[in-house]
Amino acid sequence: MPAKSSADIIDYTLDLSTWLASTNDTIVTVTPIIQTLLGISYDLAAIMGGVVDNYQAVIIFAAGPPNYLVAVSYKIVTARGLVRVVPFIVPINDITSATDPPAPDAISYAVTMDSSAITLNSSAVTLGAKIS
Repeated sequence: MPAKSSADIIDYTLDLSTWLASTNDTIVTVTPIIQTLLGISYDLAAIMGGVVDNYQAVIIFAAGPPNYLVAVSYKIVTARGLVRVVPFIVPINDITSATDPPAPDAISYAVTMDSSAITLNSSAVTLGAKIS
């Protein structure tokens, strides 16, 4: 995955259309698992996410400790009950200093997005909604 700065609020999208195309299956849920939390205020944080176009798992991340590699996994569940865990590394560069993630009530100001474009558990994601 490409690097992000601690100040970036950006999405990491996994396109699973090739995997699911031959099965006539779709993604139902995506759950981010941040595996290398340091217990600091600016740990990498998943602030929003869901499924786009039935085949793309999307999570928007904020913060992250500069000059650190953060291990992340997406747990993906399909309509047919398949489960796939996809691990990857999010490198945090040192372009900016450590930045805390936005407060939940500030997310709608920090991220501009059509809330109907992303669904989570078959429902449109509301900006500022907490994901698990």
